[in-house]
Amino acid sequence: MKKIDFSRAHFVSSIFHKDDLPAATLAEVALVGRSNVGKSSLINHLTNKKIAHTSSTPGKTQSINLYAIDQRCIFADLPGFGYAKVAHSIKEKWGVLLDSYFKNRCENGLFLILFLIDARRSVSIEDFQFLSWATHFQVPLQLVFTKCDKLAEHKVARNAEEVMKTVGPDLESPIYYTIKEARSRSLLTEKLNRMLANNGST
Repeated sequence: MKKIDFSRAHFVSSIFHKDDLPAATLAEVALVGRSNVGKSSLINHLTNKKIAHTSSTPGKTQSINLYAIDQRCIFADLPGFGYAKVAHSIKEKWGVLLDSYFKNRCENGLFLILFLIDARRSVSIEDFQFLSWATHFQVPLQLVFTKCDKLAEHKVARNAEEVMKTVGPDLESPIYYTIKEARSRSLLTEKLNRMLANNGST
């Protein structure tokens, strides 16, 4: 079937409570990572549209935001973790929401997690916790190093090598992403199309 070109994308809804999560009707891609890692920017770059709200303030996304892509799959932009200034009560609410989301979608709909890591940062405790969870539940996971334009290439490669040694050799090769290069978009769209095809969704 025809490849998805990620050009026909639109916002679907924001989910603030676990009981409001709609049934999965399309294959779903969850975008996960620390606060301010660039999930919304990646969605906008990938779709060539400003459909996801971006902010320089960490912890701004406080809901699961769903986006329909070419009516063939759903992107789920999840709240970022690891930002200390978010109130404990909000963190607990996010935890309940995300736990409910993954329990629901692991059984139906979720076929890939895009796990975003800032190329300038080391792996955090929260990163480890989530990677351990994804490994336990055997959810396919693709590492994406973001903001690669902020460092020299050799430093990005060195940091990525250290991260890959830390998180384990079983993961597939990471994708290096910057919103300043069209090549980044091409690499990720090709990867997503291959995985959607393997999933029987295209």
